[in-house]
Amino acid sequence: MKGGISTLKRFTVPIIAFIIILSFASSAMAATAYTRLNPGWGYTIIHQVEVKNPTDKPIYNIDLEVPLATDTNTTWQDFVAEEIYPKPYKIATNADGIRIAYYHIDVLPANNSKILKQAFGIKNYPISFIIDSSCCKNITKNVNSKYLKSEEGINISDLAIANYAKSVANGSTNPYIIAKKLFSDINLFMTYKDEADTEHSASLAIRSGKGNCVDYTFLYVACLRSLGIPARWHTGYTYAVDEHSKSPYLQDNGMLNGNLLRHTWAEFYLDGVGWVVADPTFTYTVNLNGVEEKFVDWSRFANIGKDNRLLWVSEGGEAVNDVKYTYFGNKPKLTFTSNIKLSMDISPYQDLAGHWAKDSVIYLNNLAPPIVVGLSSNYYGINEPITRAQFLTMINRVLRNSGSEVSKIDDNHLAYTDIPETHWAISEIKEALNRGYMIGYPDESFRPDAKITRGEMAAILARVIELPAASGADVFNDLNQTGYKWCKESIKQLYEAGLASGITLTQFAPQEYLTRGEAAVFITRWLTSSYYSY
Repeated sequence: MKGGISTLKRFTVPIIAFIIILSFASSAMAATAYTRLNPGWGYTIIHQVEVKNPTDKPIYNIDLEVPLATDTNTTWQDFVAEEIYPKPYKIATNADGIRIAYYHIDVLPANNSKILKQAFGIKNYPISFIIDSSCCKNITKNVNSKYLKSEEGINISDLAIANYAKSVANGSTNPYIIAKKLFSDINLFMTYKDEADTEHSASLAIRSGKGNCVDYTFLYVACLRSLGIPARWHTGYTYAVDEHSKSPYLQDNGMLNGNLLRHTWAEFYLDGVGWVVADPTFTYTVNLNGVEEKFVDWSRFANIGKDNRLLWVSEGGEAVNDVKYTYFGNKPKLTFTSNIKLSMDISPYQDLAGHWAKDSVIYLNNLAPPIVVGLSSNYYGINEPITRAQFLTMINRVLRNSGSEVSKIDDNHLAYTDIPETHWAISEIKEALNRGYMIGYPDESFRPDAKITRGEMAAILARVIELPAASGADVFNDLNQTGYKWCKESIKQLYEAGLASGITLTQFAPQEYLTRGEAAVFITRWLTSSYYSY
């Protein structure tokens, strides 16, 4: 018998070249900030570690430390929810700030295996930083000191790195200008070369002038830190819509092969702006009079485009496949795989499980910005009646996501006696009234907190969508009852458009209260139909 200790090695990534010709925008911009661009996208990322016993004898006392995706948010990404299975006996944060799941396997039988998974949902946005360089004259001191120190692979005391950084800065003290200069110079100076199982460091990169995304990023971060500019690095995935929407990246199961999309990039910190993304690995070439010229891809600096996206998994430290493990007996075989769904199928809401409206709620919640949110962080309220204010807020969000804006908001809510300025949805109510799709009652009340009926929902949706007149025969028998003529036409319009259904084949139940789950279903049908386009 023998013991052992081992580690799955840090990942490296292939480069993907993008031919993008962009003129670099002037730094003399009016604002200092970043803007999340809508719409965003939802993803489910699944990390799997297979612990396999390939021998004909049992393996005992296997202990594993599995790094997890970081459950914090960035300027361009929200971490929404996660599922970890089987449940580890402990989750703790290590000295690098990485969450670690701890597992113990008493015995792994011969020729057997065990699967450890983390699935997590993220909302990812394109982002554009609009930075006035005049605001960034001073290097910040108000940041965690670890972003100014050496770490494994990033030796800022290396004289070759320090001298190179100083020469590129060329006397500038503006951190934004310096970051821009280094981004350009490293991008052009380095030659991409991905060699599996090789050491990656800024020191090797500065001397060899070659490497993969890890080397580019480490050199960039080391140079910035050597000049006193806070910088950090991330691991995750790069997703280029055109390039990766086909084999071998897109698999037969409809998911992206995350193993082929692993990537490392950087951020630097500016006062008044925060962390600014910079991905120095990518260049493009242009044939100029028979000569291939290399150019900096400025779309990767202070910007994440809708066509070239970054999916953030971890800030520095261990990569997700750096699984540490000990064992007794024969050595197990560990295999790490990652798959990325181009949609999110997990949710933080615990009351969705098994419900017929679950998929609609998740779909609307995962749009960026979301159309629906829960009543609390883990409770949606799927069977609860929806109020008039809650429903009009959903409609407004849909219209805003489509690009429909209200040029002027008049105070026409003052015509109603029951809409206080302190109401949580006052701005949404004003918007709905100004859009003209919702009105109050004859007694001059609006009743924002009243439960909305299925008939009222139908009248509002038909008005918003501007559906053609109904032409078919009556389907729902209960619409001929006295008191429902006001909503009968709207219900028929929605039914003929394929956007509404009854509680049975012949009963619509216009008088019943609309639930939050039903509201999500009706809105989803609209958004996924030919009557709506982003």
